[in-house]
Amino acid sequence: FHDDQHGTAIIASAGFINAIEISKKKIEDVKVVFSGAGAASIACAKLFFQMGVKPENLMMTDSRGVIYKGREAGLNKYKEDFANDTDCRTLADAMKGADAFIGCS
Repeated sequence: FHDDQHGTAIIASAGFINAIEISKKKIEDVKVVFSGAGAASIACAKLFFQMGVKPENLMMTDSRGVIYKGREAGLNKYKEDFANDTDCRTLADAMKGADAFIGCS
């Protein structure tokens, strides 16, 4: 257990579950955007997948914008796991139609 990663993921997921219940949305239909693609964001995203968020409905961004398939700049093996097939390139693009926003490192 790494508290900076897993502790953040647990707290973020608790808030996320509450927001989904209040909004009466299905978790598999919710679009989630992450600002930050460090260890904490990756741990949160992995937990969100286990909770039922579809990979195609989760967009992750870093200092260079959206992490998308085919992007070469600034990626590592951890970020590549979250690359989506999308035309979005900026955080603003990714936020269009988003249901949840998670900001962490």
